[in-house]
Amino acid sequence: MIEKDTAFDVTKEIERTLEKLKKTKQKNYKRSTSRLNRYQAQLVAMRRAGATMAVLQEWLKSRHCRVAQSTVWRFLRDKVQ
Repeated sequence: MIEKDTAFDVTKEIERTLEKLKKTKQKNYKRSTSRLNRYQAQLVAMRRAGATMAVLQEWLKSRHCRVAQSTVWRFLRDKVQ
Protein backbone atom coordinates (compact mmCIF):
# COMPACT_ATOMS: atom_id res chain seq x y z
CA MET A 1 0.00 0.00 0.00
CA ILE A 2 1.27 3.49 -0.88
CA GLU A 3 1.44 5.92 1.98
CA LYS A 4 0.37 9.48 1.38
CA ASP A 5 3.09 12.01 2.12
CA THR A 6 1.36 15.07 3.46
CA ALA A 7 4.51 17.20 3.14
CA PHE A 8 4.70 16.60 -0.61
CA ASP A 9 3.34 19.58 -2.54
CA VAL A 10 2.85 18.69 -6.17
CA THR A 11 2.68 22.26 -7.41
CA LYS A 12 5.89 23.30 -5.68
CA GLU A 13 7.73 20.23 -6.96
CA ILE A 14 6.64 20.92 -10.53
CA GLU A 15 7.70 24.57 -10.26
CA ARG A 16 11.05 23.60 -8.75
CA THR A 17 11.68 21.05 -11.50
CA LEU A 18 10.70 23.54 -14.22
CA GLU A 19 13.15 26.09 -12.78
CA LYS A 20 15.91 23.50 -12.88
CA LEU A 21 15.12 22.70 -16.50
CA LYS A 22 15.05 26.38 -17.41
CA LYS A 23 18.53 26.90 -15.95
CA THR A 24 19.99 23.94 -17.81
CA LYS A 25 18.49 25.08 -21.11
CA GLN A 26 19.95 28.58 -20.91
CA LYS A 27 22.69 29.10 -23.44
CA ASN A 28 26.08 30.43 -22.49
CA TYR A 29 26.89 33.23 -24.91
CA LYS A 30 30.43 33.68 -23.68
CA ARG A 31 32.57 34.50 -26.66
CA SER A 32 34.95 31.69 -27.28
CA THR A 33 38.58 32.35 -28.03
CA SER A 34 40.07 31.34 -31.32
CA ARG A 35 42.87 28.80 -31.36
CA LEU A 36 44.54 31.15 -33.85
CA ASN A 37 44.97 33.86 -31.21
CA ARG A 38 48.29 32.42 -30.06
CA TYR A 39 49.66 32.71 -33.63
CA GLN A 40 48.16 36.11 -34.45
CA ALA A 41 51.45 38.06 -34.65
CA GLN A 42 53.12 35.45 -36.84
CA LEU A 43 50.09 35.11 -39.13
CA VAL A 44 49.78 38.86 -39.60
CA ALA A 45 53.50 39.21 -40.32
CA MET A 46 53.47 36.34 -42.82
CA ARG A 47 50.36 37.66 -44.57
CA ARG A 48 51.81 41.16 -44.87
CA ALA A 49 54.94 39.57 -46.35
CA GLY A 50 52.77 38.03 -49.08
CA ALA A 51 51.94 34.54 -47.82
CA THR A 52 48.79 32.99 -49.24
CA MET A 53 46.07 31.39 -47.16
CA ALA A 54 47.30 27.97 -48.26
CA VAL A 55 50.80 28.77 -46.99
CA LEU A 56 49.40 30.01 -43.69
CA GLN A 57 47.23 26.92 -43.36
CA GLU A 58 50.20 24.64 -43.99
CA TRP A 59 52.33 26.59 -41.49
CA LEU A 60 49.59 26.19 -38.87
CA LYS A 61 49.35 22.49 -39.65
CA SER A 62 53.06 22.15 -38.91
CA ARG A 63 52.25 23.67 -35.51
CA HIS A 64 49.50 21.04 -34.94
CA CYS A 65 46.72 23.56 -35.51
CA ARG A 66 44.44 22.22 -38.24
CA VAL A 67 42.02 24.81 -39.59
CA ALA A 68 40.40 25.55 -42.93
CA GLN A 69 41.70 28.31 -45.18
CA SER A 70 38.40 30.14 -44.75
CA THR A 71 38.99 30.18 -40.98
CA VAL A 72 42.41 31.77 -41.45
CA TRP A 73 40.92 34.27 -43.91
CA ARG A 74 38.11 35.27 -41.51
CA PHE A 75 40.58 35.55 -38.63
CA LEU A 76 42.87 37.85 -40.59
CA ARG A 77 40.16 39.79 -42.44
CA ASP A 78 40.14 42.72 -40.00
CA LYS A 79 43.71 42.40 -38.77
CA VAL A 80 45.58 42.80 -42.07
CA GLN A 81 44.97 45.77 -44.33
